[in-house]
Amino acid sequence: MTRRFAVILIITLCLALLLSSWGCKSEGRDSGSGIWGRLRSLGTQVGVANLKLSLDSVNILGATDSTGYFRLDGIPAGQYQARFYRYDAVIAKIDFAVTEEQSKDKELIQLFLPAHKTGMGSLSGVVMNDKNEPAVGAEIVLGLPDQNIIVMYTSDLGAYAFSDLELTGGYTIVASIKDYQPQSADVVLGPTGSSRVNFELKPIETPVLPHGNIEGRVIDSDGIPLGDAYVIIYPRNAITPVIETTGEVVTDTNVKFKFEDIIEGPYVLWIGKSGYGIRAQEIYVTDGLTWQGDVVLDGTYSAGI
Repeated sequence: MTRRFAVILIITLCLALLLSSWGCKSEGRDSGSGIWGRLRSLGTQVGVANLKLSLDSVNILGATDSTGYFRLDGIPAGQYQARFYRYDAVIAKIDFAVTEEQSKDKELIQLFLPAHKTGMGSLSGVVMNDKNEPAVGAEIVLGLPDQNIIVMYTSDLGAYAFSDLELTGGYTIVASIKDYQPQSADVVLGPTGSSRVNFELKPIETPVLPHGNIEGRVIDSDGIPLGDAYVIIYPRNAITPVIETTGEVVTDTNVKFKFEDIIEGPYVLWIGKSGYGIRAQEIYVTDGLTWQGDVVLDGTYSAGI
């Protein structure tokens, strides 16, 4: 355990040095005001989580948290429209202004949605999956023309229904459920004040990614295979290793390390053994092929990349 800890500690320090050399660039927003608020579903007053938020004119992005709370800082003086998205559909907008004084004092401004207006309109429908089965518990988000939001979930029959809607303006409705592609629609209530929108959700198709394998030996400078060597693999330019094998292998003439089903791309191997040094080596995994090679530990540290 002590030997393993020492090797991982050295590797961690090396990664930290690499990270510091790359640098972390971020566009700081030292001046300007901030905005905050909380988006809740009408009726239930439950916070609407995971809504994307954008101020496109100044390229400032954010999102609501699990309680519907949001905050954006560093907004310069000007006229803005905060737009909230469920997936790619805009379901709420809030217009606001930041004055020169507010920007100078970095004031935190609270944003509110307008008061909700009710009417005689209704909107209903069903959500089915690709097998023509009801999508039970699908989330239905309705963006109202007065810029408010209603969230509900489909019944055991996949049905939903909204009532007391205003007859003017357009609505945006988004249906979604886990493992299926979300769908949205723009709706204008007809002369009768009612409308029906049905959805058929299709499964999210997981792309088939190219994979390859890695295998090799850890040897000393005399070509003798080494057991109990630690081998760590991580994607090139990644900070945290995604695959780790301890290399607790039997010392014999066929000592090998092996990684299977690795997504095609560039990686770095870190190999270490107490008393034999550490080496980092860049490799490339190719679809359908196995990278093979010997890694020599000669008692020194070598980045190799």
